[in-house]
Amino acid sequence: MDLSSVALFFDEDELLPGQADRAVLIQVSRIVSEYRRDVSLAVASLLPPRDLSAADLSAQLLAREPALWKTFTVPGLTTLIKSCNLAVVTVAGISRQQAVDLDEVMREDSRSPYVGAMELDQNLQAHQLLFPESDDYHLVGAELRLKYSAGSRVLAEANGEDLDEPLEQWRKQGLFQSVVWEEDMAQSAADEREASLFLQGWFEQQSD
Repeated sequence: MDLSSVALFFDEDELLPGQADRAVLIQVSRIVSEYRRDVSLAVASLLPPRDLSAADLSAQLLAREPALWKTFTVPGLTTLIKSCNLAVVTVAGISRQQAVDLDEVMREDSRSPYVGAMELDQNLQAHQLLFPESDDYHLVGAELRLKYSAGSRVLAEANGEDLDEPLEQWRKQGLFQSVVWEEDMAQSAADEREASLFLQGWFEQQSD
């Protein structure tokens, strides 16, 4: 089975906190058989560059040969970008047919702020720049893993956040057999490199 990555778009102005995350995780759980589940998700706002028109951005997101799978046309996505703020949920580790099925079930609720989907290609510069690099969730079998990095953990502790609260919130919903933390090793390594460079610069300033 060829696996792919897709981005699901939502009207962010109509979204409640956590609504997109929960909706996509529920539908992925229904579409992908438990024994095949190894799916990663990320949630972010779509932040168009200020120096790029909506039409040019749409063209850069959608244009590729061979053609990307998508539910948008360039004019349709252009209209959306102009008319509302957009949020995206990226889903990696599903098949093309599962992406089609996911789009269909997301459209079943007429009240949902879901507006469409497209295939991701990290070889395209626009996709690299606009879609999230790090995952927020990792769904493996019946277990939901919440992603964290060294930097995000240090920041949460510094802010006095209850590190068990996100786990408990998901556990209370009863959607998964277990909910645990999972470290994003690549992001942690990037966090540590950034911290090292910061400290190096600070020490150099002190010695001047």
